[in-house]
Amino acid sequence: MKFNKFSTIKHRKDNSVNDTSIVTSTWFYQNVRGLKTKLKDFFMSVSSGVYSVIIITETWLDDDINDNELFSNQYIVYRKDRSLNTSEKKWGGGVLIAVNKSLKSKILPISDPSIEEVWISVQFEDLQVCVGTVYIPPSKLT
Repeated sequence: MKFNKFSTIKHRKDNSVNDTSIVTSTWFYQNVRGLKTKLKDFFMSVSSGVYSVIIITETWLDDDINDNELFSNQYIVYRKDRSLNTSEKKWGGGVLIAVNKSLKSKILPISDPSIEEVWISVQFEDLQVCVGTVYIPPSKLT
């Protein structure tokens, strides 16, 4: 499996057209449809690049998998695994956001216990960004 969906985002520090200073961040997003059987490939893939923010949906993870099996110690990991509160199914779902430790980040208290979601705030120099990832289990769509 090849993990390679990423984007480089450039923005001006003060959002004015006269500002010539550019802040660059590299983002990685993937709906992986399960990481348990892809741990080594995933770890090698994200370790081969330097990403500012990594967003993963459908992780299919649980408490048996530690964050250090997914990422090197250069990332802070925020995740919400599948639970019986979000779905009748024991496996599937789950989301996570990993932020490079060179950036300030914090979890945001936005949460619905019936949805698998993570919301964080990330500081890019003078720019603060709210980032979220949400997975709504199929049984919750009706």
